[in-house]
Amino acid sequence: MNTVEMLFGKFLNFVEQTYWVNIDLLAISFLISCSIALVVMLIELYYVGLKGSSLQRVIFDRSGSTSTDIFYFIIHASGLITLFAVLFSFGIPQAISTLVKSFVSFDLGFEMNIYYHLIVFLLLADFMNYWQHRLMHMIPMLWQIHRFHHSAEEFNVLTVFREHPLDKAFNSIFMIIPGVLLGNPVGEFAVFITIYGMVGYVQHSRIPWQGKIGTYIIQSPRDHWIHHSKLEKHHDTNFGSTFAFWDHIFGTYSDGGEETPVLGLYDTKYNQINAVRATFVVQYSFLVVFLDTFKLNLKRLMEGFRHW
Repeated sequence: MNTVEMLFGKFLNFVEQTYWVNIDLLAISFLISCSIALVVMLIELYYVGLKGSSLQRVIFDRSGSTSTDIFYFIIHASGLITLFAVLFSFGIPQAISTLVKSFVSFDLGFEMNIYYHLIVFLLLADFMNYWQHRLMHMIPMLWQIHRFHHSAEEFNVLTVFREHPLDKAFNSIFMIIPGVLLGNPVGEFAVFITIYGMVGYVQHSRIPWQGKIGTYIIQSPRDHWIHHSKLEKHHDTNFGSTFAFWDHIFGTYSDGGEETPVLGLYDTKYNQINAVRATFVVQYSFLVVFLDTFKLNLKRLMEGFRHW
């Protein structure tokens, strides 16, 4: 009982420190997220007009897919995604992160000029995001989580937030490495990280930007559209979270040819049910595959012991 009480106490402390104490900062963060989304929507509107724009999809003509995107935008922008990531993952990734950082901390960024720290941190974090993304596609158990993001049947600026809490929890494990090596960016980095985060809004828009920069440096909306294609030949390409050059370096880039592929997956019904139910369906699918994988590996291990 003491262990349960201790864990519950730590959880309550986490909620208090994360939300109650920082309620003003969370409110400001929510307003900033809304403002950035609106700015990108207006830029998109300038290029493509109202028909088919994010503004039309979000405000005037919401599909089931877009409604789910809006729900997850609110969850992310309000900061509640962190709480849900803890709950849905039973706090395991966060516990791992805390444990590692308590024993290992190089904090090399402390010795760096602030701008060098920023650049190195963003490059390392994006490198880790690239490999996390590839693993989410390669490992069936993890694909059960990430396929929720790929189930979007249309793009709008808010689609970037269509991310299951387990996806967020898994990312926190990968972000241990930049945090341990360089120290997490704080204070002066806020503005730069906000700008860095804007890329995701643009990637899921219909802004017709490509060029050399969009092909080789910052992943363009068109190349991210290819990543979300239903076509099999486009699967497992364009994994870059922000920077496009990782795909060129590791041979996973595709320009998609001249086609404009249909978005989404063939085998999902997430957009036909409400977002809350879809979240639990994803959780259930992940647990089923996880348990099946665990039992299979345990069986192989026992057979190996018998032969040995």
